[in-house]
Parts: sequence; structure tokens; C-alpha cells
Amino acid sequence: MKRFFKIVSSSIVAIALLFITLPQFPVTAAFTAIHDIQGTTHTSPLVGQTVSVQGVVTSLDVNKGLQGFYIQAKSVDEDNDPRTAEGIYVKLASPITSGWTTKEGNFVEVDGIVAELPAATYSGSAAAELTQTAISSATIVSTDSGDYLDEVSIQLLGDGGLTIPHQTVKNGSMSDDLDITSAMDFFEALEGMRVQVNDPQLVAPPSYDTYNVTVQSPGGQLKSANGGIIATPDSSHYDILNLQVPYAFSNQAGMSNMLGQTGDTINGSLTGVMTYNYTQYKIFLDYNQFNSSTKTFKPEVATFNEKNIQQMVTSLSSSNDVLTVAAFNVENYSAMPNKTSDEKSLQVAKGIVTNLGAPDIVSLEEIQDNSGNNKGDGTSAADQSIQRLLDDIIAVGGPNYQALNIDPEFNQDGGATNGNIRVVILYNPDRVEALNVQAGDHTTAATIQDTDGEAMLVQNPARIGVGSTNFISTRKSLVGQFRFNDEVVTVIGNHFSSKGGDEGMFGINQPPTLHSETKRIEQAREVNAFVQSMLAINPDAHIVVLGDMNDYEFTPVLQTLSGNELTNMTNSLPAETRYSYLYQGRQQTLDHILVNSKHLAQTQIEAIHMNADFTVKNGQVSDHDPMIISMQVKANDIEDSSNNNTDKTTENQTGSNSNSNLPQTGGTPAETIIVGIIIVALGTTVWFKTRKSE
Repeated sequence: MKRFFKIVSSSIVAIALLFITLPQFPVTAAFTAIHDIQGTTHTSPLVGQTVSVQGVVTSLDVNKGLQGFYIQAKSVDEDNDPRTAEGIYVKLASPITSGWTTKEGNFVEVDGIVAELPAATYSGSAAAELTQTAISSATIVSTDSGDYLDEVSIQLLGDGGLTIPHQTVKNGSMSDDLDITSAMDFFEALEGMRVQVNDPQLVAPPSYDTYNVTVQSPGGQLKSANGGIIATPDSSHYDILNLQVPYAFSNQAGMSNMLGQTGDTINGSLTGVMTYNYTQYKIFLDYNQFNSSTKTFKPEVATFNEKNIQQMVTSLSSSNDVLTVAAFNVENYSAMPNKTSDEKSLQVAKGIVTNLGAPDIVSLEEIQDNSGNNKGDGTSAADQSIQRLLDDIIAVGGPNYQALNIDPEFNQDGGATNGNIRVVILYNPDRVEALNVQAGDHTTAATIQDTDGEAMLVQNPARIGVGSTNFISTRKSLVGQFRFNDEVVTVIGNHFSSKGGDEGMFGINQPPTLHSETKRIEQAREVNAFVQSMLAINPDAHIVVLGDMNDYEFTPVLQTLSGNELTNMTNSLPAETRYSYLYQGRQQTLDHILVNSKHLAQTQIEAIHMNADFTVKNGQVSDHDPMIISMQVKANDIEDSSNNNTDKTTENQTGSNSNSNLPQTGGTPAETIIVGIIIVALGTTVWFKTRKSE
């Protein structure tokens, strides 16, 4: 027995000595699968845990050094659950400022902490945005410098691949398992993964660093004639994809690097990684698809097939009894060439004269002061900005317009700091007469008085919203009055509060909260109340309410503005032309023209698509398309219209001579003489009584 214990003891000592004398090899830690980190919901179930992860580098995040990179599991290591993404972002603990050796295709091992990183977004909206699941504070443990990209799966999106949900943005709550039949969950299930799109069609001109495209056959999409997709009350078309171009090849780097405009097709197969920033899911395109010299796609990767859309020219025109009125947001126009180039100024003038056919009256939004936000000198005068445009209009063959303007209080009407944007109304004095021009100042609110049955401005022009809490930091609505064909025409130009601060389409709150809407509703209510005060004096008044309302035709804002008194002519546009603006690839109507509903039958409207679908290189002078109406205005036209009988229509107006302004008596000559004697006698009696009372 003692011999046995000696043998065992000797063996234990020998084994111990062996471990002491042999070289020590690192113990390989257990790796956590990427799909386990991503999980089946919008946030990782492993947040805060330290993990070791392996994957193939699919894209580098280079911005003032290597900030991080995306990795994806090899296809053999996928779990085949369509809800769990197989890719993830790795945020390095310390950026590598130069000389990094990590490349796309390398197989790496990293250690770090699972986190939900806030996405890059607009100021003030971060709290409502989605986060990005990531490995943060990461260090690279090892790198295999081979190329393993071929061992990573690529998900084809659109026709021939995965169908992108377009009708529903989100089913269930954010804590529920992903439902990939809704758009937000569909994209989330691909977070950090390689995807591919074939022959994407542009639904908007490129913006900053993004192409907005569609890659699948229309499924309930309302497409415009130019090839865009129009937002409707039923759908915002969630299948629009955002292709993000690396910074060096974007418009942000050169302002003209990115080719294409609405309707063009990028012929080729493009690949990238699904990510999220600035309220949208985006595909960050692979860097190696671009030519560093031409700053666009390599020809063997993709080429542009141009649709060659053309800027629209109105078919509406003025005549002896037809008035034309337009609304045009000219996007921060000023007297300063370093803010508004000479080329843009002439193009704006051409837009008014050629594309809009030199309307009789034009409401302009976003006219800046003379310094064009160059100076914070406390002055907001815009006489030089206005005169510059008037001169350029003449230079391109237009009429000698005159302007109605009230300078706002310095930095109190919103827009760019020190820019002092405002509404200005241009009018052609050869066509219309501005009535009793005696402008109020920025402290004077528009008021109406009854002048012989006409609702007349006490001061012309004047502003709605002065002193109102609803118009704080917002352009006040400018009211101008004119005479055309012996009729008074009131024009109310508007530029309601922007949609800034509204939550994004793909955010944590569904439906998103529209923080700015309440203010616009109240602004619309004030303008409508002003219209009501005019119609109380003259129900047949010619009133045109127009401008940039910063909201859609089917929203509470436009419903409030219309009330029971006005008709939004935008609603009469053909559905495929009903837009004036593009945002995140969706054509939408922010600009509107409304008229007194009694004059609806005499009014036509067109949306002049000359900006929203185009790039600056192809003639864009603003981010808005103008709107124009033609309105038949005849003296007493309501009384004479058989389709618009009103309380003013008298029983005597039954004769066939509808062009006559005289009552048709239908009596014999003798009866006419007798009636005349009676009228004279009554008039004489009234005159004597009046003289006696004086």
C-alpha cells in the first residue's frame, strides 16, 4: 500500500513539474454569436455584458481616423432566424488615427461591451430615435488578413429578393419580437448586415450624401409622371431605400459629386451595410464601388440611365377677366451674391417670368434681409433684396413688378439667424391696382373695416399674427389688397412654422409625435378667422390664401385653414401631380392655394414642377415647386353666375342678358315712366328729411 501511495505521489509531482516547465498558451475564451447579441427585438438582450466576438470585416467607419467597423458572421455560423441580424457595428475604444491595417474581408476577433449607441441625428430629436446595437469600447484581439467576404451572405432587397413592406411601419410595441412584415422591423432584422440592390430607380434628386431609391415593383405606390413616389393619407411608402454614399464621394464633400435626379436609374448591382442615422435606415454603400478620381461609381459597377425630365411651364394665363396668382418659396433669397448667386437670382427671375408666365400677383416666401444673414446688425430691411429680384425680372423680359413688404422685427420671425425671412407680395401694376397703399409696421396687426359693403384693410399691406403667441418665431402672414376688373381681390401670403422637431418616421414612438403641428393648426385658425371677418362683411369677397403651409393637404392644418369658407385648390390637382416638395424620397405638398369657395368654379390650379425633382446643375433654384391659379374675376361675377346664386342675387336678375350690370325690369315704357316718377318723389322726400336732420 505504501508503494502505491509513493507511485501516485510521484506521478502528481511529475505532472506538476511538466506544467511548470512547458510554455504557457493563451486560453481561448468562448465567443458570443452575433445573432445572440442582436436578439429578436430592437435592443440587445446582452446590453452591458463583456463579450468576445468573431466576424468578417464588411465595412470601415473612417472619419478622422478609423472609428470602428462592421463585422458579420460567416454564413455557416448563421442561425437561420430571419429576426436576428448576423452583422454588428464595432466601436473602437480608441480611434486609430493613421496606419491602420484592418481591411474589408479580414477575419477579426474583438473584445468589448454590448451597448445600444445613439444614432447621429438632428438636434433635439435624439430621444425619439432608434439606437444601434454595437460592441463598444472594443479592442482588436487578433486579425486574419485574408479575404473572407465571399463567406458572408448578402441579402438581395426588392424584386427577385426580399420583399420590403411598404404599407405598415411597425406592428406591436418596441419590446415585442420583431415582426418582419412591418418595415421598421424588417430593416432592424438586417442591422449591420450586407445587402444588395439591383438597378435602383431614383425617386428624388440626391441630397447631401443620400440617394432615395425604389427597387421593387409598385405595390400600391402612387407614382408621379416624373418617376417619384407621392405620399398619401394611406401610406408614406416605407419601402423607399436610402443609399448613403461615403463622405468623400458625397455632395457634402463637393456639392456636385452625386449624379442623377428623379426618375433616373442606376444600372448595376450595389452593395452595402444596413445602418441607421438621421431618423432613417440607410444602406452604407461599399467604398470600393466608387472611383476616387471621378467621385462617382466605377463604370464597371454602375452607370446612370437618365429619364431626362423637363422643368414644367404653366399652361395658365391671364386675360381681360382672368387673374393669375402664384405662390413661390424662393429659399433664402437675398441681395448678397455670396448667399444668393447671380446665377440663382436670374434663375428665380426666369422661374417667375417663364415657368409661371409672369403672374399678375406672386406671393414670395423666404425673402431675406439685405445682408442675407451675414450680419447681426439689428436691421431687417429687405429693400435691396427685393429690388435685386425686380431688376432681374426685367432683365429676363418680365414686367415691372412692384412689391408689398413689411420688415419684421429683427430675429423674431424664424428662419436662419440674422436672415429675417418674410413673405413679400409682388404685383404687376399694369394688371392690378394696389389699393390705398399705406403699410403698417411690424407692430401693427391687420384689421378690416366695412367700406360700402366691402371688407377693406385699414392699412395695406398688413400682417396677421402680430402679437400672437401662435406666431412667435414664425413668419407673420402678409395681407395685400388689389383691384382687378373693378373687383377687390385680397391676397394673404403665408409661411407657417416648419416641421422641425417632429419625430422621425422610423423612431421609437409609433405613430411619431408631430410636435410642430399644434402651432400650425393655431396659425391656420387665426388666418381662417381673419377670412371669416371679411366674409361677414362681403360673403362674395375674392380672397386668395396661399403660400408654404409646411403641411399636407389631408392634415388637420389644412382642414382648419379651409374651414367652411375656403376650398384648397390643391385637392383638385390630379393625384400624380399633387406635390411641391421632396423629403426623404417622398413627394409631398407643402405649398397650397385656397380660395373663397364661392369662386371655386371660376378657378384652376397647376403645380409647376421645376425644382423639387431637379438638381442645381439641372436648373433647381429652390427646394419648393411654385403653385399658380387662374381665377375669372368679373364685376359682380357672383350675381351673374347661374351656378353660384347667392343672397345678393335679386329677383330682377332673370333676364337673358347676363352680361348687363343693369336690372332687367321687363316693364312697358309707360310703367317705366311711372316707376321713375315714384322713385324721384321718394328720393326728394328723403333728401329733405336728411337736410332737416343735419
